[in-house]
Amino acid sequence: MTNLILNKELLDLRHNLNLLNIDFWWLLGLNQPVTHAIKKNSNDPVNPPQRALLIRFLIKHPELSPLPEPPGVKEMYRMVSAHWRDVIKTLFKGSARAMLHNSPMKKRLIDGEALNMGSFGLLFGVNAGQGIKWGHGTTPVSSITGPLFIMVRNLIQEHGKEGLEVYLEILDTLAKEHGYPNGFAEVLFRRRWPPSDTVPMTNRDLYDMRENMGYTNQVMSWLFHASAVQLMNMNKLTPEKPVTSRTRVIIANLVRRNPHLMPLPSAPPISEIVPVIFGALSTTVMPAITKLDIPPAELFGVLCGVSRQQGKQWFVGARHTATCDRLITFIHNAIQRYGVIEGVQMYWDILNDEANARGFGDFMGLLKTPRCSWAHGGVGVNARMAKEAKARKAADSSVGADKKKRTWPDHRCFAQAVRLRNALPAHCLPTHQPPH
Repeated sequence: MTNLILNKELLDLRHNLNLLNIDFWWLLGLNQPVTHAIKKNSNDPVNPPQRALLIRFLIKHPELSPLPEPPGVKEMYRMVSAHWRDVIKTLFKGSARAMLHNSPMKKRLIDGEALNMGSFGLLFGVNAGQGIKWGHGTTPVSSITGPLFIMVRNLIQEHGKEGLEVYLEILDTLAKEHGYPNGFAEVLFRRRWPPSDTVPMTNRDLYDMRENMGYTNQVMSWLFHASAVQLMNMNKLTPEKPVTSRTRVIIANLVRRNPHLMPLPSAPPISEIVPVIFGALSTTVMPAITKLDIPPAELFGVLCGVSRQQGKQWFVGARHTATCDRLITFIHNAIQRYGVIEGVQMYWDILNDEANARGFGDFMGLLKTPRCSWAHGGVGVNARMAKEAKARKAADSSVGADKKKRTWPDHRCFAQAVRLRNALPAHCLPTHQPPH
């Protein structure tokens, strides 16, 4: 009947795009409860409308995804190796240099030998043996290392040798807090980090970081590759337990000291994106929209798949939902990559597709409806959806009623049986099962 996107197509999309759950949750503004609801109602249309618009954008133009792609081991190794000989000598001074006296590792570390895969692994929070396995390709890099790779790559690309030195200073401080007095130089010398129970960071510190940095649950989930439920449980159930993942500790310290390195992009301000979109629309459909007399703030809300009232609230400083943030970022990326006119036209086509699927004919048809709302579909569409929802609700309630009848006895019969049992003497009470 229509071309509505169903929840089961949403689940297939993650596999088609080869995305991790954490990546997918951030990209579509999802969390675990919503994901469970989507799996439970796999044949229902995707809601809310802005999520459906975002999915259409992702299906048609996956190249515009704001999700950063982490570099591979080989690329990261090349970037670090280019500056390794220059920065490694700054680590071994004083007592750290004396530690290498008459040691066969002296040449390998500070006398000019190139970076080996063991030391490369130590740079990113794993022990030397794990780094060697990365080099041989026998062990894949953990997904949690992805954000760390991205941030270190950005540091080196922006500042070159100085950027790598900034990262080494953070590692040096962490190693001293772990119990190695010579800092990261001692980590390289011993070829391993200290045991994880010496990590000077607790679960509560991670949660406090979320509050102090103003991050959302989706951002924290992606950055530390833990679900929002896990993060909450860590804070409530085991707040004083040390963070066992050294990579998470390094990421937390790197982001706290250099907030600009946060790999996830944020949506551009409305004050920047709205004039650009309306400027592009003015050459095509704006005359027809102007006749409808919809204020720009309210019109922008409808353009983003929400109500006119929400659009008005955005313009006075109300915060977007995570899904709307991603949608605005997609539009911004389209404009940056393909130009203003073509980028906005791409999104206009997506608006028309979703409006047609919901029974409005096209987006202009939606704007001409009395309530100008995505929630009130065209003829037949919403009626069918409401009818199906009502049938599901009735079926669920009948199942619950049957279960209740089977589980609990009639209260009047039960009360009468209790009174009779209390009135009879003990030798008169039945000792066998009652007849059917």
